[in-house]
Amino acid sequence: MPEGTRIVGVDEAGRGSFLGPLVVGGFAVTSERVDELRAAGVPGDRIRLEWSANLVYPGQTFDVPIPCARPTEADALAVLEAAVAEFHRRHEEARLIEARAQEPTFRGLRLTATGIVDQPAIVELEPVTAPPEPVGRRRLFVGGTWFDDAPVFDGHALRPGPPVHGPAVVQYRFTTLVLRPGDSATVLTNGDALVEVGPLL
Repeated sequence: MPEGTRIVGVDEAGRGSFLGPLVVGGFAVTSERVDELRAAGVPGDRIRLEWSANLVYPGQTFDVPIPCARPTEADALAVLEAAVAEFHRRHEEARLIEARAQEPTFRGLRLTATGIVDQPAIVELEPVTAPPEPVGRRRLFVGGTWFDDAPVFDGHALRPGPPVHGPAVVQYRFTTLVLRPGDSATVLTNGDALVEVGPLL
């Protein structure tokens, strides 16, 4: 299941209306995605939300995302009806076949949340001479071996200077760098980490 997917049930195991759960699910997913972008430092006025309804004709093996408004309690049915009409129109335009007698299947509601950010400024980190200090230690399995006391470093706090030697973990906001025994990572002046890979055992 793709990350960020939210499953919302319908009444009576699928036999009832799905408009209520559709509205609830849309609200929940919106809140989660906006919170994630704000936590990453994106201001609310620079968050763009784009909704689409995934529709498919019976027998088709692929969904067609149709842009739509976010469904609300007041207009969920109208939003879906407009999406279905646009789905038929696009199908006719692309394949020159009229198929409005077929009732498309609604496969899901998709939200694409985009944070608009400025071009990053050029980073110039000052070199240091002191070896990096770990922010913690943890048990680590790497290179086929368990290490009970591997150091953990804050990647954003590292500076050009003495390298970090493996086994070790370097944590960043959106990724993690794991160093095996024999590996070493040196921070460059632009903040990148240059990893020298040790021999494969």
